[in-house]
Amino acid sequence: MRAQLHTVNRAKIAARSMSHRLKIRLSSCQEAIAIGLQYRNWHELVSVTEKNSKAVIQCDIDKNFYLETETTAIFRISEHLKIPDRDIQHALAGTRLTGHGQATLTDQIEIRALCFRQTSLPLSIRRHPGEVGIIREAGYDDRIGILKSYGKPTTLITDGSCNSMCGDFEYISPRQGIPLFVPSRLYLPYGQWTESDGSIVLFSRDYKPLWRICQSKEVVRINPWDWINWDQQVWFWDYKNSPFDDEQRHQEEVQRLKEFGVVSLPLLVEALPILILDEKVNKVDGAVNAMERLLEPSEVGEAI
Repeated sequence: MRAQLHTVNRAKIAARSMSHRLKIRLSSCQEAIAIGLQYRNWHELVSVTEKNSKAVIQCDIDKNFYLETETTAIFRISEHLKIPDRDIQHALAGTRLTGHGQATLTDQIEIRALCFRQTSLPLSIRRHPGEVGIIREAGYDDRIGILKSYGKPTTLITDGSCNSMCGDFEYISPRQGIPLFVPSRLYLPYGQWTESDGSIVLFSRDYKPLWRICQSKEVVRINPWDWINWDQQVWFWDYKNSPFDDEQRHQEEVQRLKEFGVVSLPLLVEALPILILDEKVNKVDGAVNAMERLLEPSEVGEAI
């Protein structure tokens, strides 16, 4: 279904963002966005949008509709430009191309989960890897987890652990599907390193680099396998005030990312399919090693 924009300005902003982050011509980005939104070309997108802008009612779009149209646009643009969908999503992050209001990190998480469901982690049959189920342990509140293997024991990926275990009788397959989620462990910062030039590198709970905040305030996405030469190290939290499975603390750490200028997801989230599907990988280190071997070399710019 063709996306109806209220104004061509949002498409123009998205095209400039893509051109900057992907380091390709603006005209190529404009054409790709038009095709992503199911127009023949940029000229048709502009003319139709300007013609209909006064007739389109400015109102909030249903969240699910926005997520689906944004995900569809990402895949169509990815196919047109022959650039991985993870990089297209990163390039469009913060623009909210097909929606209204301010873009949020929650948007990006939900879109990434939808992208995984349409590629490497399709909806599986009951009790197969990739299913999101409920962990019900005596004396503890119910939790959700992504199934890695069902048996004795049953192994899962939870918000804060990539190798959680429970009894097979403690794992419950939901009657109605629970949406796939991206574990906080893969995108929330655990602390920061300061480099000799004053740049700040945010790192994950597994000490994998996520983002570099340059002195110019430019935010750059980093490969999680990169080695960082740091002078100072600071931690944001410890096990006593972890943001995992704690909504208030989670939102506080999301706000920290926002204050650093981060509006996208780090490359480390691409470890999720490997952690779920590779029986030999049960730690982030192993997934990152596999990522370095498997991910297509990226020639695109990474700056936000």
